[in-house]
Amino acid sequence: MSSASKPLSRYSAILFDLDGTLLDTAPDLGNAASHVIRTHGIPGGISDERSRELASDGMRALLLEASRGTLSASEIETLKPEFLAFYEQHIADRTMIFPGIPELMAALSEGGIPAGVITNKPHNLALVILKKFRETSEIPAVIGSRPDIRSKPCPDALLLAARELNADPAKAVYVGDHPRDMEAARNAGMTAVLAGWGYLPKSASRESFGADFVARTPGELRSFIFS
Repeated sequence: MSSASKPLSRYSAILFDLDGTLLDTAPDLGNAASHVIRTHGIPGGISDERSRELASDGMRALLLEASRGTLSASEIETLKPEFLAFYEQHIADRTMIFPGIPELMAALSEGGIPAGVITNKPHNLALVILKKFRETSEIPAVIGSRPDIRSKPCPDALLLAARELNADPAKAVYVGDHPRDMEAARNAGMTAVLAGWGYLPKSASRESFGADFVARTPGELRSFIFS
């Protein structure tokens, strides 16, 4: 396609959260939590629906819910390595890419707009899971949780990704499904877009997240980017 016929956008880069934004990872996260507590003979488990509600709050919240609130903070810390080891082995058993994301990623590629992923998921696991899906396997800038970078809502990882993509933060978009994602975007001076298809609390008003734009679907996000 000639440069003249490429779709045009005012944005220089589109950055994404991972869990609940690009990929529906909650079933495998919940499965890891249920496996760990059952291995230790603790009654309980966690449904896919409940996993989606808690996935953004991390493995501590998932383990606590799966144990029906019986685990102490210290017990949860002890079980975290088992959770991570099992999850890595089953990281994409049931995880799916959200409908509309493949078309969105194709449009970004066609338009010459680089993409990045910033997630509080451990960095090595973010790299592993993104490689499982053709549409996300070649994303050039991926930054997960690392000891040398402050996690969201601090802007450090977003700004690092922008530098890696040679993008002006003021012309970049960060897309996520949690209030800390919107806060991180604002802290980085980026346009904050709420992924309305993600793991949002049922009781939460979309407008309460403080986003610059609320995209109900990846298709609406695509229209926003190229408007």
